[in-house]
Amino acid sequence: MPNETADWDKLAGELRKRADEEFPTSWQPEQPGDELIGFVRRVVMQAPTSYGPSPVVEIETPTGTRYSLWLFHKVLRQSFERERVKLNELVLVRYLGEKRPEGGGNAYANYRLIVDRAKSDAEPDWAGIADAYGDEAAAPVRGRRESPPPDEGQWDPGSDPEADDIPF
Repeated sequence: MPNETADWDKLAGELRKRADEEFPTSWQPEQPGDELIGFVRRVVMQAPTSYGPSPVVEIETPTGTRYSLWLFHKVLRQSFERERVKLNELVLVRYLGEKRPEGGGNAYANYRLIVDRAKSDAEPDWAGIADAYGDEAAAPVRGRRESPPPDEGQWDPGSDPEADDIPF
């Protein structure tokens, strides 16, 4: 037997329970400025719809309410892909309304996605950004110098009692 220590009945029961779960209420913004904020709790890569499969992100709000965020709209889906949102990260999704491309074409639903991540000392990938836009990556500036701190023996205007006298 491959894993005799596993409680297969318990594991099968948990999987069956998950298989029977329905998606929470779908979040559907009605006007520009509508927002959904919460923690990403689950991502289903290909939920079935009448138009074909769609990714679904389940978000739990600060009050404990869960919503399904169906990534039908390309702008929204690409925002999640670009940010590489992880489970349990705090996100804000803001609906910006319908936008028509400047060069013409069909209007599309526009969104902004903000991911709350811990601050990092990591450097942005400027070479990757330059590459994505076809720019030549500039050489980093070397030898940049900050003003040195004053030596301990230097005069400090705050310690001179005569410094209060303004010479003009």
